[in-house]
Amino acid sequence: MTIGIVLLRTLHVDLDQFLLAMRKFSPTSLAIGLIMVLIQFAFQISRLWVLFPPEAQMSWIEAARTFVNGQFFSNFVQTNAGNFVKITLAYNILKARKHQLSIGEVTAIVVVDRVIDIIVLILLATFAATQLSTDFFKPILGVVNFHSIGLVLLGGTVCVLIIGVIVAYSNRIQQIIQGFLKGLAVIRKPKQLGFGFGMDIGDWFAEGYLLYLLCSTQGYSLSIAQIIMSLFIVNVGITVFVSAANLGSLEAALGFALTQMGVPLATAIAIATMFHIFQLLGVSLGMSINLLDRSDYRYLLKRHGRLDGTGTNDQ
Repeated sequence: MTIGIVLLRTLHVDLDQFLLAMRKFSPTSLAIGLIMVLIQFAFQISRLWVLFPPEAQMSWIEAARTFVNGQFFSNFVQTNAGNFVKITLAYNILKARKHQLSIGEVTAIVVVDRVIDIIVLILLATFAATQLSTDFFKPILGVVNFHSIGLVLLGGTVCVLIIGVIVAYSNRIQQIIQGFLKGLAVIRKPKQLGFGFGMDIGDWFAEGYLLYLLCSTQGYSLSIAQIIMSLFIVNVGITVFVSAANLGSLEAALGFALTQMGVPLATAIAIATMFHIFQLLGVSLGMSINLLDRSDYRYLLKRHGRLDGTGTNDQ
């Protein structure tokens, strides 16, 4: 909420209008919003879980711990940091239980999970774009800096070349890449991949319904296309790291998108602020998964030799 107020001050928007909009969120709408966030997380966890091969015997709770802890780092530290956390946690869980996958295989699974998410969002955004008028895109194109895009592409090409040289002279990296290619076997399994895409579609519709709910509470009934395009703009807006937990950047991106839909700026910032609060609250509540079934932690410790078989080191 503080970020929303700061944005309002920066944009010279009436603070009273913002506070009035915030008071319109009823306890019922907030309760439903929280339920939708938890449903969204369940879809996201399930998407990651179904991508692990059956022989890995990754349980849903273990996948939940992996995802939620990674998402915590993504939301509160840096967007891409969570992917490294997911890879490390999943690898160590499987290694401790002797259902080991190589670090390359686990990396491939996490990458496929992210790629599915991106593909579905792009497909949904493409559908949304066909439903919206060209007038909607004029303000967006007006803020696109094509010179910056060119520099990013050039920088990416240079990075790929440097990585290629390093890989050519590193046996360890070559082993990781071989494991990565092995992990990509999941894309040749239609059933697993289909479940992954299904879970992701559910994820986006749960998040979309949350945004629709917040907008309708303010008296603005957005179409499915408008909701999808708003989510697309938000995800593009937070791609570049600006601040921890995307504070400010998410509110600015979503506020901008909603104003293009006809929502007044003060109300748009209020909706964006509440939307962000729900996302952060969902991650915080999700971290409670670490408190469930502590026996799994004892099992991991025992595998590492830190607990004996009789439990004499339990105190």
